[in-house]
Amino acid sequence: MIDPQPIDPYSLIPPFGHRLHQALQAAGMEPPQLIRELRAYGITRTPGHVYNILNGLRPNPTLLTVAGCIKATDADPRWFFSRDLPEGHTPQDVLWRDLS
Repeated sequence: MIDPQPIDPYSLIPPFGHRLHQALQAAGMEPPQLIRELRAYGITRTPGHVYNILNGLRPNPTLLTVAGCIKATDADPRWFFSRDLPEGHTPQDVLWRDLS
């Protein structure tokens, strides 16, 4: 049965911009480097667009942008989509090499 009270769809996932900021820190990257990486993958985003994502002003980036951010930061996709991560999980734990 479907609940008649709609939920906030943004409550299903963690704030993307916040998690991206942490993934960038863990990868030792700054936003300009992310922008260059995205462009190398054929994903053109302006600096303003990326900063708006990081600041939460664009809470729903495109799938291509999300995929490019995952590849650029080498982060486990679960970092961006799961609210329930192991206790004590830190930004340094988001890299594939650390989670695999």
